[in-house]
Amino acid sequence: MYPTYLKLFADMVEGLCYLHEQKVIHGNLRPSSIQLITSEDGSFVRAKLSDLGLCEKLNFPNQVYLPPELIQDNMAADVWALGVMFYQILTGRRHVFN
Repeated sequence: MYPTYLKLFADMVEGLCYLHEQKVIHGNLRPSSIQLITSEDGSFVRAKLSDLGLCEKLNFPNQVYLPPELIQDNMAADVWALGVMFYQILTGRRHVFN
C-alpha cells in the first residue's frame, strides 16, 4: 500500500486537474486550502481542495484568438503552488525557489 501522503498528493492533483479541465483556476492554493477528510470509520483520509471563493473561470471572449500561454500560465501558478506544498510536506522546510 502507498504511504498516506502519496494518496493525499494524488487527491490534490486529481482535484486540481478537475478544476483545470473545467477551465477554473484556483488561484489561492496554500496548505490552509487543503481539507483532510477522514472516513466515518477512520479507515482512510482524503484531501479535498477548499477556499474556492477566489477561483476564476477562464471565460474570455473570442477564445479563438486567445494565446494558449495565457491559459497555461494562469494554470501553471496553481501547479507551482501545489509543488511548493509537496516540497514542504516532503522536506519539512519552506521552499527555496525564489
